[in-house]
Amino acid sequence: MDESSKAKRSLNGLSLKATEKQKLEEKVINKKEWKRARRVSLDEQRDDGGDKQGELNALELCLHATVLGENVPVEVVKAKAAIMWKVEKKVDIQSIGNGFFFITFESKDDYNLVLDKGPWLVNERYLVFMKWKLGFNPLKACIEEANVWVRLLPHLPLEFSTKKHLSHVLRDVGEVVKLDENTEKYPTLFPRVCVTINLTKQLVLEIPITAGGRDSTINVMYENLDDELCIGCGYVGHKPYNCPDIILDEG
Repeated sequence: MDESSKAKRSLNGLSLKATEKQKLEEKVINKKEWKRARRVSLDEQRDDGGDKQGELNALELCLHATVLGENVPVEVVKAKAAIMWKVEKKVDIQSIGNGFFFITFESKDDYNLVLDKGPWLVNERYLVFMKWKLGFNPLKACIEEANVWVRLLPHLPLEFSTKKHLSHVLRDVGEVVKLDENTEKYPTLFPRVCVTINLTKQLVLEIPITAGGRDSTINVMYENLDDELCIGCGYVGHKPYNCPDIILDEG
């Protein structure tokens, strides 16, 4: 048999195998011969006796977390946490996909310390926590709130640097969580405040105020949000060069 005949026979064989494979696939797909599983109710499993309360109590020492605006490897988060968190007992951090982590604490004191001493930064970005809840799905989860540091510029009257007054001034920015150590101890013209902001809404960049019968404007500077906050529209998640509002205005 010459080389031409051998090549032709080989091609015919490949064509036959491909045709047989296609027919087999069509047979399986068309006839739906795969076994169908019965619907499973996870709600029944949640209510299925056992030490349910004990399991729920253990999960109360768990947090979901993600790094705002960046998909960071779990090894980096673990390394940063080991340096930042001065905990007494073991803390376990696992990646659960889509940039989210599942953090388990052995101690209630350690759990509270991590929540209270933040905000924490990983790669100069906020590590955002969410308390554990039933049915959390990292593929569908949406980060709606974050605790961030803001500083008020150019200056606020000294008598308004208390938490009570700053909560009033920042009422449209977010809920005041705490003041930084220096702002807490000493009156300052440039207070630094931790607030809970809504990431799905437009952020406040300026606050008009009236003091002593004079009108002025206070600028709100959001720390460590430079890569996420658009100064064109005040939303988190993009920069001015690809801001949809600016593009529409120019169009």
